[in-house]
Amino acid sequence: MCVVILYGAYEWFSPTARGTTAGLAGNIEDKQVFIGKLTEELGKEEESRKNAYAVAMAEAPWLKDPFLESTRYLLWLQAKDAEAGGAPQEKLNFVYSGFVENRGKKMAIVNGDEYASGDKLLTNRHVLKSIDALKVVIQELSTGQEITVLFQE
Repeated sequence: MCVVILYGAYEWFSPTARGTTAGLAGNIEDKQVFIGKLTEELGKEEESRKNAYAVAMAEAPWLKDPFLESTRYLLWLQAKDAEAGGAPQEKLNFVYSGFVENRGKKMAIVNGDEYASGDKLLTNRHVLKSIDALKVVIQELSTGQEITVLFQE
């Protein structure tokens, strides 16, 4: 439809010399230029559709984060426990390295994974109690002890 409208506008406004061979040669060159410009415009329209699709998919709820492997910290923790002789680690080190607030929802990145307030951490022994731009509060489920972790860049 867009092609038909653009072609009609071109024919309506373009000066044409009908009935001469010189006019036909110039007319063919003009049409080739027009087709080249039209092809460029249609390519831009296709790109805008692709961009709209990418934005729509990015805004849709994600089932999991495609950029982070969610088990890597847990595997590292298990390997570290195995090196220590199999005894469970008493004190865990948490790294708070990211903060995002969008439409009133706060998200924190702790040990490379995203969490909202109230989410259980990968250790299954801790829960993220509160999120602030400068710190997070993590609560141990068994004892109720609260750990404050400051933001680290």
